[in-house]
Amino acid sequence: MKRQDMRPILLAFCMAFAITASTADEVLAQLNDVTWIGDPALAETWNDNANWDIGFVPSQPLGGDVAIINNGGTAFIDVAPPTIDPVAGLVLDNGALEIRSGGVLGVVVDPIGGMDARNGVALIGGPGLGRLDILPGGAASADTLSVAGTADSAVNLSGNAILSVVNNANLDRITRIEGPDVIFDVEGDLRVRGTFNSVITGPGHSPITAASGIANIGGTLQAEFNGHMPTVGESWTLISANSVSGNFQNVQVSGAPSVQGALFQSVVAGGDVELRFTNVLTLNVDRRTGAASIENHIGTIDFDAYTISSAGGALTPGDWTSLDDAGETGWFEANPSANRLNELNPDSSTVLGPIDSLDLGSIIDAPRAFGEALPALEFEYHQTGDVVAKGIVQYLGPHNNLVLLVDPSTGQTALQNQSLEDVSLDGYSIGSAAGSLNVAGWNSFDDTNASGGTWFEANPSANRLNELNPDSSLFLSAGGAPVPLGAAFNAAGARDLTLEFSLVGGGAGPLGDTNGDGVVNIDDLNNVRNLFGTNDPGGDTNGDGVVNIDDLNNVRNNFGTMGGGGGPGGTFAGVVEYVDLSNNAAAVPEPASWSMLIAGAMGLISISYFPPRRRYLRPSLRR
Repeated sequence: MKRQDMRPILLAFCMAFAITASTADEVLAQLNDVTWIGDPALAETWNDNANWDIGFVPSQPLGGDVAIINNGGTAFIDVAPPTIDPVAGLVLDNGALEIRSGGVLGVVVDPIGGMDARNGVALIGGPGLGRLDILPGGAASADTLSVAGTADSAVNLSGNAILSVVNNANLDRITRIEGPDVIFDVEGDLRVRGTFNSVITGPGHSPITAASGIANIGGTLQAEFNGHMPTVGESWTLISANSVSGNFQNVQVSGAPSVQGALFQSVVAGGDVELRFTNVLTLNVDRRTGAASIENHIGTIDFDAYTISSAGGALTPGDWTSLDDAGETGWFEANPSANRLNELNPDSSTVLGPIDSLDLGSIIDAPRAFGEALPALEFEYHQTGDVVAKGIVQYLGPHNNLVLLVDPSTGQTALQNQSLEDVSLDGYSIGSAAGSLNVAGWNSFDDTNASGGTWFEANPSANRLNELNPDSSLFLSAGGAPVPLGAAFNAAGARDLTLEFSLVGGGAGPLGDTNGDGVVNIDDLNNVRNLFGTNDPGGDTNGDGVVNIDDLNNVRNNFGTMGGGGGPGGTFAGVVEYVDLSNNAAAVPEPASWSMLIAGAMGLISISYFPPRRRYLRPSLRR
């Protein structure tokens, strides 16, 4: 018998038992709890009377049983009716059920089961973790399906598994569908929350179908490519319903190539929710200047409206060079503000070919303080055919921070000050939750006797490389060459590195010291004079964001004064860049090669990895 023919037989089988039960004596109106007592350390067969507390396998027609697995154990079914009877309810609130090849289970409504909320319900996850695995060749049905409980509760279908739901399905935790041959039908409404994990193995994929119902979508889409390399232009239908409300709030993709100018998006098209790998417009933003441009990388893209938004109100409409300003035919600005820059073309559209771009001027103020990053922006545009597309926001140029450069192919690492300010480093910590650090390959400052041999390693491991200098510091010039740290990254590990560091300074220098050398002199006077009227931090002595007469007076009034370092100080979160260090490790990477992972919020934070220095003076902490 063909697999696709099993669904009507499965439903007819369950209905036959429901009809039989309707003639039962009224004494059977109470649903009975039948609890699994199989060994929690083993996967044991459902079809063994000894594995249930009443001494019999639960069934629907013989009392309206609710099968409960709550001891952390796993039951499996590998036989079909009539060997396995349906049940009136299934509760996996701390345990798992595997339906293997040849196995079939129905969860049907008991007509005299009263108002028991579990009647006809397959509840996966309750107060604890529950899991329903329908493996290739397995089949199940339920009147209602609910996946709840702890965050890891899940329903997993793979191969040619079948799951049929007569009424509604609420998938509020993990739903995992692998391959193009799964059948997952819902006759009523469908709700998808939590994590929807689609394992895509080819050009097609298995959608959940709710042909007569509404699909209410939210949560996270995790698309995992296994055995198939996607190309730009491909799409996969994940959900097919009569109508769709909402969409996935974010999309995460693994096993797929990174293609400049292309993006994986969850798109609602009529009653379908599709994953599309498509070419999109890119908003380029220069980290140093705030200048922006709209660019296309692949094929041609037409658009007749766009919006750049900043939740924090960081946009600068006065410096925006709109398409209207640039004389592009038919374009009009629409109520620009610090939160949104909107522009539309009501009569026509603009077409961008490959590598075409449009300059927009400086749409955002560049960061002023060390460690400050550009605020997050969002970019959307409208295309003919009433399509709203989410564009890519790409930040280019040097960071205003210390950057850990990592070559993912060789494991080589280097530390670089890409900011406009000189800094003095007295401690840093490189972290990896997955244990991707290579202690043996790490060439620390202690190893190289940097700063006169005053650096000390502190308990290095695969999860964290710590080093600090209790007596002095390492001077890192603004925009200077990277300082090698050896093969500190395990090239086979996860790219999850983080950087945290400590700087000497933070106002310890005299007022008027623009370069952090501890003295107010002719160099500071020249810095203020050369940068007068700008917002360059290299001449801003008081941090008000502009180089003006106040800064000139600070230099004049404190000329000749000496003191500690006047550069930025404190503890900071840095930036990690995965780049190719084989050709030129002495220069900031070109913008096209940047694959950014922000290690944390830029700015002053409290970092527990740098406790008082006296704790690191012990020689035993050296490797």
